[in-house]
Amino acid sequence: MKKCNYIQPVKISPSFLRSEQGMVLAAVIILLLFAFLLTTAALAFVYSSNLTTFSKEHRMLALERAESGLNKGALDLTTLHAELPAEIALPTGYSHAEYVDFLDGLDDDYYVEDTTGNYRYYLTDDMAVIGYGWEQNFKRIVRCEYYEQYFPVLETPAALYIDANNASSTFDGNAFKIDGNDHKATGAPMAGGSDKFGVLATSPAASNGITSGLSGPQNNRVSGVGSNPSVGTDTTTPVDIDAFSAQLDEIADTIYEGYTKITGDEFFGSPDYPTITIINGDMEIGGTVNGWGILDIRGDLVAGAGNVTWTGLLIIHGNTTWVHGTPNVIGSMWITSPHVNLRVSGNPYILYSSEALTWYSDPGIRLDFKTWEEL
Repeated sequence: MKKCNYIQPVKISPSFLRSEQGMVLAAVIILLLFAFLLTTAALAFVYSSNLTTFSKEHRMLALERAESGLNKGALDLTTLHAELPAEIALPTGYSHAEYVDFLDGLDDDYYVEDTTGNYRYYLTDDMAVIGYGWEQNFKRIVRCEYYEQYFPVLETPAALYIDANNASSTFDGNAFKIDGNDHKATGAPMAGGSDKFGVLATSPAASNGITSGLSGPQNNRVSGVGSNPSVGTDTTTPVDIDAFSAQLDEIADTIYEGYTKITGDEFFGSPDYPTITIINGDMEIGGTVNGWGILDIRGDLVAGAGNVTWTGLLIIHGNTTWVHGTPNVIGSMWITSPHVNLRVSGNPYILYSSEALTWYSDPGIRLDFKTWEEL
């Protein structure tokens, strides 16, 4: 019968532990045990810290995505042909978890989701946008009310409206056209529209300054209500251009400072998303500009070799306005200055269009950030 070998356990006698060697061994064992416990605690702390860091990062990312949903909702509200979701009646007094359950329980008729699937927005029946963003299991919800800001653009009195004490004008050639008869936003004539003057000024001196610059066949190039040239006077100042422009500062999409020269091909907005652009200085168009919305030039329009097609409202606050080349304004053009020096050369068209003003020159919907809150 084979015997099994086994290791006899080492017995440490109490006397050994009391010896110098025993005390050293005991100290080593205690140090090793302490090091093990310290390492375990450190690893636990690092793990816990990483979890906390990840949690904060994910919560912040979820909030950023909720804000993206808010901005997307505001953009779609202003976009002319956007497909908006059905409005919801948002409950009040819910906890965060209850709001999450409520929004998650709605079908896709009630929200628009980002193509990457990171956020959504909802519209409420009390004029608010809900942004909903998430990262893994972290979800954030923000709400912000919006308001509709409408200005009296639709009542523009003419294709070309001049608010000035007096004016001088120069018209080169017979290829230009200033037409107060109503047009579509495409520039095509609109049957049964609301016709205006070709040019309306706020003082007799300014009106005379326009008509005196016209001669022969040029008179027929300024058409609209009344006989040609269709130039009228309204001393009541039907539109306060300065007051109108002052309202644009806080809601402008783009602001240029100082002398601005546009070169190359530039697009300001689009047919679906008109914009408000302010030039705080003189402007020269040296390229090709296409714009939809409101262009407010707080200085002179300097002659340039470029072309512009602006659909909406073009405003100029300056002594000199030189409409040169092949520009087209479809909507209305306003000029204000104590003395206006107007020069028209090339073959520009300035066409009144109620449709263009309705679609593109209304500043529209803005978020009211004073009401921002997280749910």
